[in-house]
Amino acid sequence: MKKNLRFCFRISEEIGLAEDEFGNKAEAFVCCKAKGVKSYNVPKEEYKATQEVYRKMLVNQFECDEKLITPITLNEYLDETGEDEEL
Repeated sequence: MKKNLRFCFRISEEIGLAEDEFGNKAEAFVCCKAKGVKSYNVPKEEYKATQEVYRKMLVNQFECDEKLITPITLNEYLDETGEDEEL
């Protein structure tokens, strides 16, 4: 069975990707998947390097400073988005 690794990020409100209920800029959360990996057990350095590649892709996509995109854990992502109820 093929597995997917998830790389999750907090996107600063400065980018303007999301708004709160009052129309103010708000943080957004992004989860990227690396599909078809063989194992969830990835050496820490390899995981961090791959996470940085995904972060740089987001930086390029949003044309922003790297400091505005922060890596977070999957649990943080799920806490912020409530997506765990949908999984």
